[in-house]
Amino acid sequence: SPLPPSLSIANATVTEGNSGTTQIRFEVTRSGSGSGEASADYTVNFGSANAADFGSSSAFVGRVTLVDGEWVDVITLDVLGDTDVEPDEDFTITLSNANMGTQIGTATATGTILNDDVAPAPIANVFVNELHYDNAGGDVNEAIEVAGVAGTDLSGWRIVLYNGNGGVAYAATGGSANGIALSGIIPDQNNGFGTLSFPAPGIQNGAPDGFALVDNLGRVVQFLSYEGTFTATNGPAAGLTSTDIGVAQDGDAIGTSLQLTGTGSNYEDFVWAPAQTSTNAAVNTGQSFLSPNAPGELRILDTSVVEGDAGTRNLVFTVRRAGASSLTTTVDYTINLDGSASAADLGSGAVLAGTLTFAPGVSTQQIVVPVQGETLPELNETLSVTLANAVNATIIDGEAVGTITNDDPVDLAIYTIQGLGHRSEYVGQTVVTRGIVTAVDANGYYLQDATGDGDTRTSDAVFVFTNGAPGRAVGDAVEVRGTVAEFLPGNNTTNLTITQINQSAATLVSTGNALPAATLISAGPGGVLPPSAVFEDDNFQVYDPENDAADFYESLEGMRVTIAAPLVT
Repeated sequence: SPLPPSLSIANATVTEGNSGTTQIRFEVTRSGSGSGEASADYTVNFGSANAADFGSSSAFVGRVTLVDGEWVDVITLDVLGDTDVEPDEDFTITLSNANMGTQIGTATATGTILNDDVAPAPIANVFVNELHYDNAGGDVNEAIEVAGVAGTDLSGWRIVLYNGNGGVAYAATGGSANGIALSGIIPDQNNGFGTLSFPAPGIQNGAPDGFALVDNLGRVVQFLSYEGTFTATNGPAAGLTSTDIGVAQDGDAIGTSLQLTGTGSNYEDFVWAPAQTSTNAAVNTGQSFLSPNAPGELRILDTSVVEGDAGTRNLVFTVRRAGASSLTTTVDYTINLDGSASAADLGSGAVLAGTLTFAPGVSTQQIVVPVQGETLPELNETLSVTLANAVNATIIDGEAVGTITNDDPVDLAIYTIQGLGHRSEYVGQTVVTRGIVTAVDANGYYLQDATGDGDTRTSDAVFVFTNGAPGRAVGDAVEVRGTVAEFLPGNNTTNLTITQINQSAATLVSTGNALPAATLISAGPGGVLPPSAVFEDDNFQVYDPENDAADFYESLEGMRVTIAAPLVT
């Protein structure tokens, strides 16, 4: 007698691709008798693959049927392509519930989705180290220097110059908008690190301008700017916002440049210094690189997080290691509730102490503190972290402050926001305040308390930044909601900032109001006499408007003033 029909399913594989869908095909084969129908149910069971790896038309349950005389049928599933670097993924298909008279031979087959995405090579430790773009008279010897690990081949790397007015890439004199081509192998000038300098003739003079350092795979390693920030609109940095280096040149002496100084082995370990004698293609003055084979240096950075209204958000502290890249470094940390934050402000399960381990080649680690969201209007809260007991490293900066930024607005008068200090106590705080519009600018307006607090040491006015046409008129009474910030105007390299409110919402209360009374600046009776000798003599540490002109003018930020005739010169 002929054998009864039997169904078996075979394993299958497919390479996923980068987009769209690709079919994975499982053959179901009949053996024995070829007469009559042979059918069975099938079920997909997920392993390391899951439903998100398949197209929407894929059926994870169904029935396969081989009609009379048919020996092979196919079950197909649509696999989604992606560019994720991941292991191969698998799943199974199982046959069951065959029709009467049909047996099941091999009941289960394994499907394998083969990953075809390769992890890109890590970005080399190369960074911009020195810059010269503007000097007194005609610009000469304009150049950009890079530093990095000795032996790094810069073939294929480039520096793309960007115009901050429009964010468009432009060409160096005689060059291409594709960038300044870099070349050469970085020499060993100091503990396994070195520098190479490249001419940048015609580099623009800022307010702002910048450049992107691009590696040989087209990845933007750095997007830096000077005299402000901007967003690139084309080229490799398209869509990225630049990072201002914080120092600038404005007719500096010929032969000087802006340079990174300090001790370390990564860009973040150093700080930019203003004009000093150029050291093109050499380690900068005041710069020292740390050996990968000797104990390194540890620094922890301040951080902040907006608390949210519910659930938890992470307050993340970053600890950086400079040097010792071939060693294993450990350091203990402790979370201290020594500020205004308490245990109730943290999420359940918050770990307040532990040990960080830097494996060879690792330069950063994170300390994560969960913060509990709430809707209570309150001031920003702080806590701190301290590092101790480092192995294979010296702790250079072992304390950091974490700020839990309240996002529920606190109702404060303008003069309270301004306060007595050089900087507002409420920076980063969401506030609600109100006043009369006294002047309108292109990107904001000045708002002054209608009555003030009568204290000449505080300002009763503040600038409200709207980042566009404010839609306000002098005499409007306005209630403003926004975030308190300190603005550093222009190319100001001092610490004298201007307190402002970055508006998020505003309500027009009334129009045509009388303006607040102006403050009289006068040598005569009833007036405020400004200091005449000292502008700033305490590095902005002590607020003393009677003896410090910087404090005096800060106390009048945005206010209406009347200057008596004898003082006008």
